Amino acid sequence: MTLAYNKRHQIVRPDSCLSVLQQRLKYARSELQESACYFVENVPVWPGAAAPTPFAASTDIFQYADCNGAPPLINTICARDNALYGLDLSGENFLVTNGGMHGLSLVFRQIKRRSAEPGSAVCLAPVFGAVPALLEATGYDLIYYQMSAAFPTVEEILAVCRVDTRLVYLNFPHNPLGGIYSDAFIEQLVPSLAERGISLVLDMVYDSFIFDDQKIRSPFACTSDLSLLYTVNSVSKNYGSPGLRIGWVASSSDNVEAMAGMLEIECVAVCSPAQTKAASLISMGNAPLHQQVVNSRAIVREFLGRHLSRYASLPPAGTQVFVNLPVHDIEGFADQMLGEYGLVLATASNYSGAQGAHIRIPTGYPESITHSALELLRQGIERYADV
Repeated sequence: MTLAYNKRHQIVRPDSCLSVLQQRLKYARSELQESACYFVENVPVWPGAAAPTPFAASTDIFQYADCNGAPPLINTICARDNALYGLDLSGENFLVTNGGMHGLSLVFRQIKRRSAEPGSAVCLAPVFGAVPALLEATGYDLIYYQMSAAFPTVEEILAVCRVDTRLVYLNFPHNPLGGIYSDAFIEQLVPSLAERGISLVLDMVYDSFIFDDQKIRSPFACTSDLSLLYTVNSVSKNYGSPGLRIGWVASSSDNVEAMAGMLEIECVAVCSPAQTKAASLISMGNAPLHQQVVNSRAIVREFLGRHLSRYASLPPAGTQVFVNLPVHDIEGFADQMLGEYGLVLATASNYSGAQGAHIRIPTGYPESITHSALELLRQGIERYADV
């Protein structure tokens, strides 16, 4: 039996210029205000008692930072990545950006500048919708590789590349599926793409959240030639601080210099106080934030096992679970959950190439919010599930 949704709770308008997610967030803020239960972000939330207060110098606002980034932040990022991945990079390999998406924008344009001809870009799908939109806006023809339950092989990725393919974009730990790659995969992929002159862009904004003592190998550990390699990271996801708008790109020194030139033209430099705070935050570490995610993962694991074991399992990494719900219309369901229960959810509409009635269940909220939100979700599924 399929229950009809109450049209009074139809919140999303197909003719809106805003994304589905932003429409629901605006509705919650204006109509529900404090009564809304936000269970939507894949940015982990610091436990209240452990929330850090990163340092900022009082003189920061009176000066421009270097267009490459403030040296204290560059040095902190360099030390972080070298320690985490066993690398020997220098400060010249890093560029500070206005968040991870700004970093991707600079990378995509830098790769495009290397060739006089327009080309194509390969994305694993599902993928956060802003990434393919950014690629298309930069002039790339998109090629999707549809992810399945199994991780793609290098041969499968190479098979979808064309003669005009300029880059392969990977996001690992994967958003939204939470998968990670093996050492053998990256060790084979890096030289295989280099032989074809294809750049590898690896988005690593969740690399602090890999569990069960697993690790991933950096592509920079697979070759001495970094000219076709780019990694992108940020403090938004890994350090739970999206408001700082601080990201970073790592690549060859020549690529970094070229992208720094683009950044200087666009915005002169990244906000100086934000850079100082980011350096302070990274130096403090994110152990309490990591533990918050571990605790919430345990709650979500129990919920999935009890109510949705046929539709999802906990992934090895990331701060969310992508769940295919037993409902006939996921957008209608999410509107009902917001209108009737006050629960704000993110759906498959946030991703390009997503198939099925998916929502993402965050694993980075405090335990009390996670319990409350999952109870509301249980009630909604019980009422609207297709049986």
